[in-house]
Amino acid sequence: MKTQARAFVFTTCILAAAWAQSPSAESFKRGTDFLKKRDYRHAIEAYTESIGLDPHSAIAFHGRGYAYYASHDVDRAIRDFTEAIRLEPRYGDAFRERARAYEEKFDYNRAIQDYAEAIRIKPAEYVLLYDRAYDYQRIGGYALAVADLDELVRRFPRSADAYRDRGVAHLLWGHLAEAQRDISRAVELNPSGYYDVIWLYLARAKAGPGAEKELAKNATALNLSKWPGPVIELFLGKSTTDAVLQAASDKDPEKNSRQQCQANFYIAEYQAFHGQREAARKNFRLASETCNRNYFLYVESAQEELKSLR
Repeated sequence: MKTQARAFVFTTCILAAAWAQSPSAESFKRGTDFLKKRDYRHAIEAYTESIGLDPHSAIAFHGRGYAYYASHDVDRAIRDFTEAIRLEPRYGDAFRERARAYEEKFDYNRAIQDYAEAIRIKPAEYVLLYDRAYDYQRIGGYALAVADLDELVRRFPRSADAYRDRGVAHLLWGHLAEAQRDISRAVELNPSGYYDVIWLYLARAKAGPGAEKELAKNATALNLSKWPGPVIELFLGKSTTDAVLQAASDKDPEKNSRQQCQANFYIAEYQAFHGQREAARKNFRLASETCNRNYFLYVESAQEELKSLR
């Protein structure tokens, strides 16, 4: 499942011959080199120099905007992306990056508007449909999210990701039959997809008893000693919640954060299925409040589960 932890891929544009010979070209190139090295402070300085030499350079504003974004200075990033768009109204990459900056401010409506412009300008960049679908889900617009995912399924009829993500959107929307259909298709296309198998189990278990048998069958193709295998063992009654939390721990901070988030959420689902409502509330709340917002799927799902438990 695609998370919102997305590394910016700087678009290396082929500069027009006349601009490449301008005084600002050299400082722009230095800024891009610093950006590739993740030296954002020096990248900002170089882009600022380039802008001073050529204040009409949309690409320099875009580059500095991302350097600010990567430095967690979101407001300045938005100002630079906005200026890039003013100078070049069909700058699809600037719309895309400004949308991501708005997401950092939880301004999902503006992010959706920018993704719409980016999609209009760059219709072949299919990942933008995923991005907009996720933001629709964040504001409860499940019908609109499913419409974007419908388009992705149409474009990529053998993509397990597209089917799984549409299935999860249906699950959050409360459409259990559609969720089971789509996630089942994802498992068919990708039998070794751990998360496909887990989410199919969740959809089946919410619809009624008997989901464990199918889970056990699907798990035969997986190495359950590898994360998130311990979660599957928990659902099969072969492990404990403490063992899952221990398995989720990792020395890598980012990996540990992601796996602890997932562990809290899946443990809460297990507890809810077994009638442990107070424990489930506690862990859904923990997932909702402590998961990095880049793992929005777990945050949104936990919040929906808390509503149903109330």
